[in-house]
Amino acid sequence: MLETYRERLSAIEDYYNARDFIRTISECGTLIEHVISDTFREFHTHLETPSDRKKFFDFEQKQWEHYSRFIQRPTMGVSIRFYAPLSKGLFKDHPRMNGDVVKPLGEVNEWRNKVAHAGSEPPSEDDADDVLENTENIIRKMGIEDDTHDKIGIPISTYLILSSILQKSESAESEGDFRQIIGDSRKLIPSLVNLCLEREYALLTLEQKEVVVDQYVADGTMELELQSGASVLKKIDFFDRVEGDLERHMERIMGDSGSTFTFRAIRPYTSLLKEFNSYLRSEADDISVILGFADQIKEKYLNENQIDDSERLELEIMGKHQGIPKNAMVRLEDDVVSAIEADIVTFQTFHSSGSDPADNTVDIEAQLIEMISMGTPLTAISTMASAQGYQGNVQALFDQ
Repeated sequence: MLETYRERLSAIEDYYNARDFIRTISECGTLIEHVISDTFREFHTHLETPSDRKKFFDFEQKQWEHYSRFIQRPTMGVSIRFYAPLSKGLFKDHPRMNGDVVKPLGEVNEWRNKVAHAGSEPPSEDDADDVLENTENIIRKMGIEDDTHDKIGIPISTYLILSSILQKSESAESEGDFRQIIGDSRKLIPSLVNLCLEREYALLTLEQKEVVVDQYVADGTMELELQSGASVLKKIDFFDRVEGDLERHMERIMGDSGSTFTFRAIRPYTSLLKEFNSYLRSEADDISVILGFADQIKEKYLNENQIDDSERLELEIMGKHQGIPKNAMVRLEDDVVSAIEADIVTFQTFHSSGSDPADNTVDIEAQLIEMISMGTPLTAISTMASAQGYQGNVQALFDQ
């Protein structure tokens, strides 16, 4: 659960130390095939400019007859055919591309195939050590030792914002609550649309990929505005493939001015967020446990904008009961806290429920003073005050 590649390699080394050389090689092969699958299916997500996306699309187009079959089911052996030209020429600066990986990739694949066939000569300890060393080198040269081997699906920072909005909607009563929910939803939804485009891209048809890339080029950005992003999703038949009423909720959002703050007004927003959440998160059995634990960390942190020793012990006990390894708990806490600290000014649903605008000045001031005491700069405090409709003197608060 949330195991890093470094930790996975350590587990494979245990097979070697137990003199199970066939299992060692087999596990190395499985791990590298997983890496290769992620590398190619997520290749486009590491490209930062429309021109790079166009260059990658041109590569896919030229290789389409073979590449289209490969990307449906990436295998280690076939991957070398594509990895070599990408890593040594077209995209040598890509974070997952390293020309020195090609040779060890071939050697791991060769030995994995040997041990997979009954009757083949069993590997020696030297053979297994060579394969394990090659596997370690591949992981290291690709720079992913501390990346997680298993995916949550939705970025943890995005999930925390989304879950905060949905949690706020369950207890929302005042116009201030509804304003926060709608405001945060309108900020978040464009990024969710872009995440859907990134998720879909690898397995699209060539014609659909061209639609996506052409829009990036036309808009001159990798982060499409809501109108452009929703239009592309429709053109690539996304709404026909996903379950639920995502398209209907999207149309309601796009037709809403965002200026009415009532219980009914928040419904299309929360309905859309629930469907995005369902689509984006991984279907693995333990994902609900991991995300639920992330919510528990968030709740503890937001009490006083920190997690004290007693709260951390409580989290550790809960995590252990839920089967979450200690290392994973530590990483998840770091990720959650970093994400909240980055987004707490922009997204108001991280804060306690708001009252009607006429009645919530004292509460807003308390939040602002707390953020000031944490060292938040004046510009960020001013942004937060404006977003909450604060009418007081921000400079005076800051100077206190």
